[in-house]
Amino acid sequence: MQHRGAVIIDPGHVGKQRYGGSSPLGVEPVEKQVNLDLARRVAARLGDVAQLTRSSDINVPLRERAQLAGRAGAKVLVSIHANSGEPGARGSEVWVHDAQEPRSVELAQAIHGQLERVGPTRGIYRGPIGVLDPRDTGGVAACLVEADYLSDPQGRERLTSARGLDQLADAIASGVRGYLDTGLDAGPYGAPWAVAQGIIEPEIDYASTSLAESNRLWTEWLARYGRWYKGVPDGALRSFPHAAICQLRMTMSGSNGNSNSFWGTGFYIGNDKLLTVGHNLRERDHGVTWTATEIIVEPGYSPRVSTLPTRSFKINDVYRHVHPRWSSASGSGYEPGYDLAVLRVAGLGATAGTFSLANRSLGGDEGIVVAGYGKNREQPFEEQPQRMDGAALSRADHLTMDYPIQTLGGHSGSPVFHDGMVVGVHRSTGGSTRNTAVTLTPEKIDWINGNSGNP
Repeated sequence: MQHRGAVIIDPGHVGKQRYGGSSPLGVEPVEKQVNLDLARRVAARLGDVAQLTRSSDINVPLRERAQLAGRAGAKVLVSIHANSGEPGARGSEVWVHDAQEPRSVELAQAIHGQLERVGPTRGIYRGPIGVLDPRDTGGVAACLVEADYLSDPQGRERLTSARGLDQLADAIASGVRGYLDTGLDAGPYGAPWAVAQGIIEPEIDYASTSLAESNRLWTEWLARYGRWYKGVPDGALRSFPHAAICQLRMTMSGSNGNSNSFWGTGFYIGNDKLLTVGHNLRERDHGVTWTATEIIVEPGYSPRVSTLPTRSFKINDVYRHVHPRWSSASGSGYEPGYDLAVLRVAGLGATAGTFSLANRSLGGDEGIVVAGYGKNREQPFEEQPQRMDGAALSRADHLTMDYPIQTLGGHSGSPVFHDGMVVGVHRSTGGSTRNTAVTLTPEKIDWINGNSGNP
């Protein structure tokens, strides 16, 4: 399992340093701001295993940055910079120390290979770079990335646009993952902040796209989809956020006298308190009302190596759990924006942390992740793992939000989250480009916090 600080991300140049503190064109942005913005995006994609050498405009000496990697017991150090140079120079470069070990070259090659996929590159270089000095880093794999040239108009556009920075961050993070080859147990899986089209089936205009390019797009999509379908690595399921996400197996009684089993997802918002969607406990379908009578809760479930305890809970009064605007004893409800339920799971406490509920709105460039137990109907449900994908919100209001994320039936009740903060609860799969969640607002959060969830 990777620990926090396994990957050190160093945003180059800060404070009152002579170099890197101003723009080559004499106007904003300065390199240190670009470096910090890109470094934050890389760290977000790597999750809790990543640690920044600085998170604001403070001056941290080069040697201290290098030594942090050794003190943290890191496996990787990546220093991030923006370049400047002669007219016409542009593209990404990756540097290693000229006295560095082969592992640093392997890291540089992994990152450079991913950078080649998203834009022009200029190769891998060696030099006496202070922040990479192996005498200070402790010999960890270390490289410096010059993301592009601020002195070039196209490079500048790339380094100052959200799209350009996201592409660079995806590439750098993917290179780090490829070098470690572990899935980064404690962090998000499969570059969840990447654009969802990495997972969503591509729409190709064959009239304007060459056969070779079409084949490349399909090959890349199939590789990413295959990794998503395989699920979150087993080692990650003992760590947050994956251990805080539970598979739910509901026994539900129908108003027609029948009984049936349903599958869904819930997640910890307290030591023994779960949040899920209301329709996992109470649902109306084709004239039949289904009510949960028993729920089996399986935290961090894996069909291969599940080690966390599970427990079954009786549901004595469903109205104690579901939001009254979803279902009430008077028969009113089923409002999509209030499809929420709370469940107390006494004796089955969270083992690796809990989610927090939204305390702010997300910015347009902040990604979201959906992780849960979606089921393919062509495979036995109990043999399927936790699956995760990510993107950005495409629409949101005080009731619901939409996003282009890969999900399946069974994802209902999954957290829609950013950096451990839940902004919504996934409720429906409306095709690849329109999945919907209940938006968490102060009003709904007050109801959640005030509901004990006791059976």
